[in-house]
Amino acid sequence: MSSEIAREGTFWLHSVLLGMAVTLVYDFLRIFRRVFPHGIFWISIEDLIYWCVVAGSFFSLLYLENNGTFRWFCVFGAAVGMLVVKSTASPFLVKAGARFGLWIKKVISYVAGWLMRPVKYTFRIGKNGFSKIFRGARRSARILKKRLTSRLKLAKIALCKQNRKALRGRKNG
Repeated sequence: MSSEIAREGTFWLHSVLLGMAVTLVYDFLRIFRRVFPHGIFWISIEDLIYWCVVAGSFFSLLYLENNGTFRWFCVFGAAVGMLVVKSTASPFLVKAGARFGLWIKKVISYVAGWLMRPVKYTFRIGKNGFSKIFRGARRSARILKKRLTSRLKLAKIALCKQNRKALRGRKNG
């Protein structure tokens, strides 16, 4: 077998493997989206980054193994690799991976909740204690306001009486 044919066969095999790898990476991205659902904006950002990495990977393959020359059989090889993974492993992988990811998320959430019990208890006690303190402070403030208001009224009355006496004294004098 000629070395040129062996090089072309290796190039085609690498393009098939790259197609498989690209599909598996996207499957892991799909698993991540099922485990941690998020909005269309973040999905678009993830897809943009994914496709930039895929384009860079294919460009690297073409540049390193074929001197940057575009070859359709490279695209065909990548498509074959993608179809092989998509039709065999992908459905099982995404379903099982999402279930496993959701289970891990549930376990971590349970453990974190269990570990946070003392903190929650402390905050609940603190909240109840602070609410009692604030309730007492509000009551004291209300009483203080009533006392100050009544004393202010008394002061105004006293000032008015003194002003009246002073005015009478000026008129009489």
